[in-house]
Amino acid sequence: MSIFSLTARKKPKLFAVVDIGSHLIRALIFEERVRDSAPRVIKKMVIKLPASYDKERIFNRLRELMFAMVKELERIPEKITVALGPHLVEHSFKVWTATNLDIYKKINRQELNSYFRNLFEENKGKEFSALAYPLGLLINGYPVNIKDIESRAKSLIVLPARINIGFKVLFLVFTREVGKILSDMKASLGGMPIEFIPLVAATQEALTKTLGIKDGFLVDVGGEETTLIYLKDGEICETVKFSLGARHFLRGITRIAAISFEEAEDVKRQYVQGMLSESKKQELNDFFRKEAELWQKMFLEALDSFYHIGPIPPKILLFGGGAYLPEIAGILRDPSWFKNFSSFDAAELKILEAENLFEGNTCNGFIKGPADVGLASLIAYSTKHEPVF
Repeated sequence: MSIFSLTARKKPKLFAVVDIGSHLIRALIFEERVRDSAPRVIKKMVIKLPASYDKERIFNRLRELMFAMVKELERIPEKITVALGPHLVEHSFKVWTATNLDIYKKINRQELNSYFRNLFEENKGKEFSALAYPLGLLINGYPVNIKDIESRAKSLIVLPARINIGFKVLFLVFTREVGKILSDMKASLGGMPIEFIPLVAATQEALTKTLGIKDGFLVDVGGEETTLIYLKDGEICETVKFSLGARHFLRGITRIAAISFEEAEDVKRQYVQGMLSESKKQELNDFFRKEAELWQKMFLEALDSFYHIGPIPPKILLFGGGAYLPEIAGILRDPSWFKNFSSFDAAELKILEAENLFEGNTCNGFIKGPADVGLASLIAYSTKHEPVF
């Protein structure tokens, strides 16, 4: 064989996703997927966050993780997707509209981006930093899918002389100090290809595009908070959080058993799997049942925020670090609360696991169970996402 027929193999593209939880920052580096196969995960990186960390220090730790990732890989990934959850930054839904536009020509994506940037400048405020994530496009108040009306020249169809162009937006607000850290991070090493997105947007895309779920009520029981997301016709209609998550139950275990958090995690696992003695199981059952009443109270109060949207759909998806607690699942299965918020008699509860997004594939154990749904959603998002415009 001629040496000239030997060619160096091209390195596969690397992608990275980062999920910033309330007590962990977790990153996955993986190779580009072939079609719809599960990714080949190269490495998983985890940073533990003390409960006392403020948000600015959390983002500084994120920056440290980014540099450690690049140093270890010896190259910058093709794309880095970082998720920001409601526990980190304030979320709100907006509709921004450019009104009474005098248009006698086709509108292209570049012009839509220009309108969006101008509206962002008008609405971002001066006291805080902000990020605007577009969820949808409206023309004269009607939802528009840009793909359906694009011509081969990548322009929108000719529209009436005067129109209103609206943008459905998920608006994220954080301090100027955090904004500077994020900006410096993107500018470092010659410009990192980082996209900061709302975690709820990644979850929505993963469920709609990967599992085909268009209508559902999502309950993400995280470390320090629970996030509720209402999906309707494949879109996020509302998201609300309340400050009680899985760590609340763990703190209780540390108190009653006088053990560390790590040991409490193991006790919780044994409790969920039915591996404890009857006496210990009963003691924890009494504790969890009492604490679950507080979770239920805060959950029902949070549901009031969804009244304006309409009845809650029957499909409820439970995930996050606290998803396996039987007391939480029991509350959600109970038809007594559900009848007050839905037109159906009972909920169809499913505990969502990360591997469900890859047809049961755990990627060699790197993503597994309800706690990794965020990471799995980010993988699906980073490889399948198509911008609104």
